[in-house]
Amino acid sequence: MSTMDVREEAVRIVVALAPRAVAQPTGATRLTEDLGYESLRLVELGLALEEHFGVELQDAESLRVETLADVEQVAVRLLDQLAAGSG
Repeated sequence: MSTMDVREEAVRIVVALAPRAVAQPTGATRLTEDLGYESLRLVELGLALEEHFGVELQDAESLRVETLADVEQVAVRLLDQLAAGSG
């Protein structure tokens, strides 16, 4: 899976689970303010990302995620770590 694919999939999941729709989500789209995520929904999002990508998020990583760009970066970093561990 390419980095672009990972980013697109992560954004797709975030937008699909978002309580509030945004016409044109960008990297600057904020999870809580723009998409309506609250704490429980953020936990559900983390679980969905873990399941989809087959990786485990650390609590500290989840706490630093505020925008779509942050989610993309976490997804890419985790898959890079997974690939490094499997080789």
